[in-house]
Amino acid sequence: MVARLLSLDIVTFDNITSAGLVNVAKLNQLRHLSLKDCYNGIADADLTIIASSLQHLQHLGLRGDFFHAPVLDIGCCCGITDAGLVSIASSLHHLRHLDLTTCFNVTDECLASVAVLKELQHLDLRYCDEITDEGLLSISLLRHPRFLCLSSCNKITDVGLVSIALLQHLRHLDLSMCIHITDDGLESVATTLQHLRHVSLNSCMSITDAGLASIASLQHLRHLDLGGCCRITENGLTSIMASLTLLQYLDLSYCDNITDAGLAIVLSLQHLQFIRLAGCYRITEAGHALVRQSFSLMNSKRICCYAQ
Repeated sequence: MVARLLSLDIVTFDNITSAGLVNVAKLNQLRHLSLKDCYNGIADADLTIIASSLQHLQHLGLRGDFFHAPVLDIGCCCGITDAGLVSIASSLHHLRHLDLTTCFNVTDECLASVAVLKELQHLDLRYCDEITDEGLLSISLLRHPRFLCLSSCNKITDVGLVSIALLQHLRHLDLSMCIHITDDGLESVATTLQHLRHVSLNSCMSITDAGLASIASLQHLRHLDLGGCCRITENGLTSIMASLTLLQYLDLSYCDNITDAGLAIVLSLQHLQFIRLAGCYRITEAGHALVRQSFSLMNSKRICCYAQ
């Protein structure tokens, strides 16, 4: 029965060895393999074993998440380099989900090989801080990606976002803490990727009201994270709220130019279920009372949350 196993998660197992992975590789029906937080044991040679044996694998998680976030996960497997991931990409042709969170040694060379994965839909590169705009040019060759996380890839600039704008099927884009992104880069993706439902710009501190205005074209958007975008004002919010009628989640944490007047505009959103306002120091107690009142009047069947 074990030989027919389809899914295997190995989590926070510091002493895993190549011998152990040889045994995992015998499970040749696996579709889902997660090696989350296996900090010391995973190296390029081990990925070669996986690649040569698990031909049906669709989900590979190599995530190591020091913030304890959950999901092939190889993150923080510090022994993994481009060479190991090239072997994965050349063999696992049916891979749909690849999580490389905090694989610090991964570079643009890896992404050139990942671009051949025709079925890849989910790519998580958060904290892969050697990735540059050249790597994003390779990603633009993927056929049908729906999820792309580039959080804390802090060498990425507006030039790279021009490449990302070619990914017409993208639904989820996380650019949080990409500190070199400006209004021009945001406009590149917002005016082209019309099917986006989730956008995170947390701590993209160069974004202003001018860039925010381009988000108005994303009429399918459900989730918008603007936390730490300290240059946006309620004028920017006014320019987009009328268009984002499906928005459910909005993070305005530390957007300290937002006042009660801007908050009133946000609360006109009919589908809003979650709003975060931590560090919005210009919002008064009257504004917070308005939030609580608005949420209490919502339909009881909806789950609503307000974080001050």
